[in-house]
Amino acid sequence: IAEICYGSHITPIILSSFPNLETLILGKGVADVKNFDFSTICNHYKNLKSLEFHFNHQEKSTNLKPLRKNSTLIHLTIGVSENFDLDDLKFISQSFPNLKKINIIVYYLMPNLQKYLQDIIKIFQQVEEIKLKRFGMSEEFKAS
Repeated sequence: IAEICYGSHITPIILSSFPNLETLILGKGVADVKNFDFSTICNHYKNLKSLEFHFNHQEKSTNLKPLRKNSTLIHLTIGVSENFDLDDLKFISQSFPNLKKINIIVYYLMPNLQKYLQDIIKIFQQVEEIKLKRFGMSEEFKAS
């Protein structure tokens, strides 16, 4: 388990220092974690079961095309901003077919949080537990 909350250009250091991680928390306040680091990390770790990643809110777009299928990841927490759309979530759902739990933290004002939650439920049909958080508000869905 590694929780990294500081540093600069940290992804190469993580990859070389912790070759067998199963749990990684990355991006809460890290200065130079870029959106492409998400794909790099998911593609590198073959035993990764749990990942928390806060996408860089200053980047204008999210490119998940380099992301390959990862069947080991079962728990994902992602922090997203306006540049992260439903197509990105669809791509993530397809890339992690064994995902059982997803937490989404929304870092912007969303006009219709309930509609967004409904869209997420449709996208992540294989997931047993979905949590959506925004500015201290929380919505939760548990599949039966």
